[in-house]
Amino acid sequence: MRPAAASMAATDVDPSRLEAAKSRLVELVAGRGRSGGAGRGGVYTLELDSGDTREHSKVPHLTQSVTSNPDGSILVAVTMNRQSFQEVFLTTDLFEWKPLKMDLEGMANDFTPFRIAGDYVYARTQYGDAIDAPTHIVRYKISTGKWEDVFEIGFASVSSVAIGDDGELDRVQWVDGEPKIAVLDKSDKVSQVVSAFARSYEGFNISVVNQTDDEKQVLLHVSSGAHAGEYFLFDFETRKARFLISMRENIDGNELSPLEDATFVASDGVRIPGWFMAPKGVELPPLVVYIHGGPHGPYNEYSFNTRWHLLNEMGYAVYAPNFRGSGGYGPRFEQSGYGLWGTRMIDDMYEGVQALIDAGKVNPDRVCAFGGSYGGYGTAQSLVRHNDFYKCGVVIAGVFDFKVMMKLTDIADTYMGDNFMAKVIGEDPELLRSISPQENIDKIKAPMLILHGEEDERTPFKDAVKFVEALKEQDKRFEYKWYPKEGHGNVNIENRVDEWQRIQAFFYENL
Repeated sequence: MRPAAASMAATDVDPSRLEAAKSRLVELVAGRGRSGGAGRGGVYTLELDSGDTREHSKVPHLTQSVTSNPDGSILVAVTMNRQSFQEVFLTTDLFEWKPLKMDLEGMANDFTPFRIAGDYVYARTQYGDAIDAPTHIVRYKISTGKWEDVFEIGFASVSSVAIGDDGELDRVQWVDGEPKIAVLDKSDKVSQVVSAFARSYEGFNISVVNQTDDEKQVLLHVSSGAHAGEYFLFDFETRKARFLISMRENIDGNELSPLEDATFVASDGVRIPGWFMAPKGVELPPLVVYIHGGPHGPYNEYSFNTRWHLLNEMGYAVYAPNFRGSGGYGPRFEQSGYGLWGTRMIDDMYEGVQALIDAGKVNPDRVCAFGGSYGGYGTAQSLVRHNDFYKCGVVIAGVFDFKVMMKLTDIADTYMGDNFMAKVIGEDPELLRSISPQENIDKIKAPMLILHGEEDERTPFKDAVKFVEALKEQDKRFEYKWYPKEGHGNVNIENRVDEWQRIQAFFYENL
């Protein structure tokens, strides 16, 4: 469960791209505190040779992120005001910030700036009012103050956008059921190489990792849902690619199951993306519903996921839904989950499983929920809301009582975080009671495995202890394990091994 409004942030400036003669890096330093004035930060320059800093201006409102052009002369700040509404500001002189608003008809004003190149600010947004509206790449021309729609991706997640030094779009890569690529500048030699790799490695993500200063060689990463990834060095002079290293050379990706597109249309007509991975050689396998954390911002990506493969190796199919509220698919889709953490979002997961059952891919009588952070909450709430369906649930670092969560979580340590939680979860006491598993234990029928770190400040440990005590009082079936000196998820390798041994044994007994 991430704090969408962090107390500190830094610009996207890459120090290696700055001119050595200027010897300075623009940086955002945001203040801390839950009330007004202490929360604003400033824009500073840091002299790299001496370490001296100098403040140039205050940033507007409470700033979440700042994007800069390579030399730091143009900045775009994404902020959140007192009502927890996102605003975007632009400055070209480090002093005067002016609002940057979307004026393209039909485009969502909650756009996401991601690059400043040449005379343009590039951003992602959605076109149309629908929750599952297509994503577009748009840009703002600084010199004229005009917006322009430059590329439609569709209802899909963006992987990479390459922009030339002239500010023009070179290529766009995205995932729509599988990785896709569009090359807009046919003369761009890096795009030519990426496109060639994409043709050779169908169904793989092709990423540009780096390029030599003389632009004679480019480092590429090639990966998929079944392959952890390999690195290649392409030489433009010889026109040859050389294999460098495999990320997990002892794992043969050809023996692992690939990811399948599991997008379905929910009962209210909204498309819900997701992924399905079936274990090899198992007919109508039992299913584990993998619920991602966040929930706003993160999403289940088209990538190699160790947990999914571990579950596959145990004999379980995996369904990884990107329920509404997930990131990756545009602001309208993400915001559509606000206030629906324990209701419609939970139903999206359930309906996704029903679609797999209807397709004859999994055993309808052997389905278990699994997740950490919001995924842990989603698991517990699934056992409350759909208590006659799920056979068990694994809850890692979960949330059980939103009254406790909103008082003790470290997200609430900042004014922005406090407001953000109230906005995306809700404040009505009856709503919080109705979506808190702690208040609905009597509805839980399936056994649970609860794993939690004793020093977890994100999803407070006290909340988990209170939930376990209530389970005992109501004579529910459950197992639990507390991990000393662990925070929001286990880091110690021995604890991680213990965690997975417990998960395997729990699934074997209940699924």
